Amino acid sequence: MSEQQIDKANVDAKAGGAAAGGTAGALIGNVVGGPVGAGVGGVVGTAVGGALGVVLDYMSAEPVFRDEWERGPYKESSTWDEASAAYRYGWESFNQPEYQGRPWDEVSSDLKSRWSGTTRWEDYEPMVRSAWDRRSRHQVESGSVPDTR
Repeated sequence: MSEQQIDKANVDAKAGGAAAGGTAGALIGNVVGGPVGAGVGGVVGTAVGGALGVVLDYMSAEPVFRDEWERGPYKESSTWDEASAAYRYGWESFNQPEYQGRPWDEVSSDLKSRWSGTTRWEDYEPMVRSAWDRRSRHQVESGSVPDTR
């Protein structure tokens, strides 16, 4: 029997963003468009706020990645913007439904084919993998790893 647990930090970030966005959207929509505007504003604000919650989740981990980039060999050959895109890709890909519960070796070729960075995959794969591995450890530590039995 397979029971999937939820990454509580990821859910909290999305939920917090969605709640704040929905509230702000409803208030602004009510002022601008009355009751109908409040409804539309609430829906749009919730969607935007939920997306912001995912961004905040990566943003909380970004200082660790920046430190890794500054101390490691990648600083010589990449800008922080390029490196950050690679770290973000690895971090956010980990929670995509098609990759959940799967090890790096099973997903790396697919991630390579979907890489849309302006840089060569081979140059940035170590940073993508670093973020993937860190996200994986984060889920193990938080007790939110999917049960794949």
